[in-house]
Amino acid sequence: MRRSSLDLLAAVDRVLNRYTDRLLLTIRQVWYSLISDGVLAKETRTYKRLIEVIGMGRRSGRTP
Repeated sequence: MRRSSLDLLAAVDRVLNRYTDRLLLTIRQVWYSLISDGVLAKETRTYKRLIEVIGMGRRSGRTP
């Protein structure tokens, strides 16, 4: 994976850890949290990129 993908997955991990005791999150909820945190811009391309990166993380076993 590219460095930017690993950085994005690290940000996803932070979001998941923040809400893990409350509920399961959808990718869209994670996306809005990353927008709120200033990690991503609110653009269609960032949502599509997040879907791609989370998918790679799940297939590799890195992201639950």
